[in-house]
Amino acid sequence: MSTMKNLAMGMKNFAKGIYSEANPKAIKVSQNIAKSSSYNAGKSFAKSAPLKGIMDSTNAYYKSSGTIGVKNAAILGHTKMVNGQMKLDYKKVAGTAFTVGVAGRVATGGGLYRDKNGNVNIPGVPFM
Repeated sequence: MSTMKNLAMGMKNFAKGIYSEANPKAIKVSQNIAKSSSYNAGKSFAKSAPLKGIMDSTNAYYKSSGTIGVKNAAILGHTKMVNGQMKLDYKKVAGTAFTVGVAGRVATGGGLYRDKNGNVNIPGVPFM
């Protein structure tokens, strides 16, 4: 198998790993894919701190079969139960803001470590 095909299959399996954490009911995974390191890396990445709020929002949406809507799923995904009350989880909010900031920067032509003008800075942190 060519290097590019291996890379493409690895990326596909990584994405399947992320998606399997977002909606476990929607994806059927073969034994070969489930054993692949890229699939397991995707599952682990989906559970990481920066993606926690996004993944919890996605899970809330899919578990409700879409009946609660995207806005309510996002709210539910960024809260936690504290003493019987739903409270905003600032770690999830910060993780989502960072992740969206990095994605936006890459999508608009900025690099991961340099902006479009070549200045070194930290992605997702607007004042750096």
